[in-house]
Amino acid sequence: HLTVVDGAISHETMHLLRTILEESTIWYETKAPMMGGYVGAYGYEGLHSPVFLKLADEIARSMPAVFDGHPLRFMWAYKYDSTY
Repeated sequence: HLTVVDGAISHETMHLLRTILEESTIWYETKAPMMGGYVGAYGYEGLHSPVFLKLADEIARSMPAVFDGHPLRFMWAYKYDSTY
C-alpha cells in the first residue's frame, strides 16, 4: 500500500528541511555498509531546529483528524548512500 499526501507542508518548509538536512553536521550514527550505508540523527542528540517543530505543526494542521491529540514526541532522520 502507498499513501501520497500532497500539500501537507509548505514549499518554504520543505526547502528549509532539505537545506538543513543536506548541509548539517548532525549525522553521527553510522550504519555498516551491509545494512545499507546510512547515517542517522535523532531529536534527543543533535536534530534540533525550529523548522522541525514547524513541520510537525504544518502536518498536524493539514490532517487534524489524524494528528489531533498526538503531539510530536520523537523525531529522527536518516541519510542514505545512494550507491547501496
